[in-house]
Amino acid sequence: MPVIDSHAHIFQHWSGSCGLPSREVHLKYLQKTLTRPSAKVFRLRDGAPASGQLLFKPGDNSWAGLRDDIEFRPGRYGRLEFRVDGEDHAVQYMPVGMVELESRPELLLAQMTAAGMKPLRGDRNVG
Repeated sequence: MPVIDSHAHIFQHWSGSCGLPSREVHLKYLQKTLTRPSAKVFRLRDGAPASGQLLFKPGDNSWAGLRDDIEFRPGRYGRLEFRVDGEDHAVQYMPVGMVELESRPELLLAQMTAAGMKPLRGDRNVG
């Protein structure tokens, strides 16, 4: 039997608190982590490039400098979205195929089945 070495992520939808004290704290954490990704930031209307600096007050990349007037939120298709000066923007943070920002155990099982893997039985049962 071949051995496959891999890893996967299982997480709840990002619109909730996701183990943090509140939804608001979770969204601030996501907003702050988006300041340094190589992920594409763009204007949704036309795909024009934008900067992750839009997530901050000018000149302040600290936690205190996070803007709270941008309606930061999880979007669809792997995006985190926000609004600046009436324009919606997005950060393509996850794969486009991730329609909702969640990864349930059932998705992992479906991917394993599609790859031809069979669930383990007994005390190591994953299904």
